[in-house]
Amino acid sequence: MHITWGAQHALLQGDDLQLMLDESSGSGAKSKKSFLFGTIETRIKLVPGNSEGIATSYYLSSTGNQRDEIDFEFIGNISGQPYTIHTNIFAHGSGNKEQQFYLWFDPTTDFHNYTIHWNPTEIVFYIDSIPIRVFRNYEYEGIAYPNKQGMRVYISLHKANNWATRGGLVKVDWSEAPFTAKFNHFRARACKWNGEVEIYEEQKHLQHTGIWELIWEIILDFHSFVYQYAIVYHSNVAKGGQSITVYGLSWIAFLPTGWALVQIAQALVVLAWFPFVSESQTRLLYSQAISGELQIRMNNLMLDVQSKCSNTAATKRESCKTRPKVQTEHGAIEG
Repeated sequence: MHITWGAQHALLQGDDLQLMLDESSGSGAKSKKSFLFGTIETRIKLVPGNSEGIATSYYLSSTGNQRDEIDFEFIGNISGQPYTIHTNIFAHGSGNKEQQFYLWFDPTTDFHNYTIHWNPTEIVFYIDSIPIRVFRNYEYEGIAYPNKQGMRVYISLHKANNWATRGGLVKVDWSEAPFTAKFNHFRARACKWNGEVEIYEEQKHLQHTGIWELIWEIILDFHSFVYQYAIVYHSNVAKGGQSITVYGLSWIAFLPTGWALVQIAQALVVLAWFPFVSESQTRLLYSQAISGELQIRMNNLMLDVQSKCSNTAATKRESCKTRPKVQTEHGAIEG
């Protein structure tokens, strides 16, 4: 994690993060990497006392107008009243999936574990290992689900006068400031995402391109293919043949230029709008990410084993060199 705003109101020491809010500013931090699927957890000790109008946020989010987001928000209250847990999921820029819960304990006296488990089929919110909400993937029924964009982890402490406590009726009592929330034990057992920050640009291009522009693009694509076909045919690569061989060789010869890859990518973007292709794409991304993580862990394990074997061998050699010489009953020297 690293502090992203309100640096004068935040303190990060090793695994311990402290955020502060006063009338001048709040503060926040985020993870250095993005993730696509996995388990994200942290331990939080929320703002004690009168915390009305204050929100402590802990969530995953991508960027852009079509962002995905998975939210844990803790809405403060007047002393003695319970905190409210606000959960929400955004997919492709659309939210409206809120659910709220009252905590059954005082979250201000000690640290408690808050975990988000996110995979291609479901999102589960946990508090101290107890699942409080499950949101399943029903894309096949037309319900958007966050599964194609990597997301960073964000943590912040900020005022939310306009919506938090009792729908914004109760405001922050600044006489109680400064307000402090504490965090530790941030863990991301998740697949690191190195893909595009915003993956919907090509889809938006197709949505906003007129019919005549699309026809013109098709004509240009066809012209490019005829050009590549002619190059292979006239270069006599197929030894004068006019069969399907020339067609195949034209693609083999054309792939290094990159234009063929662009055409394939455009076709895949169009196909991605179909639900069955979208689901397969998600499972493929998940499998690739898991495979990559497993390969990294196996490589680290092998390096660790090799290191231990080398150390053991060196120890044995040293032991052989320093073993004392002993005279046997026959007078021979062993050692």
